[in-house]
Amino acid sequence: MGHGAKRERLLKRVAGERSEILARKHSGRRLSPKEQDRLESLTGRLKELLPPVSSDDLEVLAEIAEEGESIWKHARERRQRLGPD
Repeated sequence: MGHGAKRERLLKRVAGERSEILARKHSGRRLSPKEQDRLESLTGRLKELLPPVSSDDLEVLAEIAEEGESIWKHARERRQRLGPD
């Protein structure tokens, strides 16, 4: 198994455990000091595993999403004009 697959499994495990703790926290349950420490540890680990996303990255992603929506809209309009194949 490659390094990427191992990293992906680790990322899913860390994110999953963090999500479980956050779900307990936001359901109104008070976290124990041990759980709070674990949450902080998992959050730090995720920051190490996930690359930061810059505002430029977000802008590019927004442009890609807009382009995709435009393509979808034009395809839908074309299908309506031309009818089914």
